[in-house]
Amino acid sequence: QGIHQPQLSVMVDVKDIDTHFPVKVFPNPVQTALFISFNQTPEWGNAEHYSYRLMDLQGKVILQHDLLSPTTLVPMASLPEATYLLQIHSNTTDIKSFLVFKTK
Repeated sequence: QGIHQPQLSVMVDVKDIDTHFPVKVFPNPVQTALFISFNQTPEWGNAEHYSYRLMDLQGKVILQHDLLSPTTLVPMASLPEATYLLQIHSNTTDIKSFLVFKTK
């Protein structure tokens, strides 16, 4: 009765709402500090409505903060080596997502 499955695969779907959103995330892989930088000034209106969310692959929010300047530092030194999901969002809308690889 039933089917034996010795392995479980989990697929993470990363979708971009706006693929032309002018943002870079570097370095990736990262050791101590990740930077979120805008190539040009996006037409935001008020910057406090934009933020980032760093999550583990189980969906637990590790860090989140408002994006208040053209370059934002995300502290990664204290985080364990793993793969994380970084989401850039406005209010409740996810704009762009990145997989971030944390190394030692």
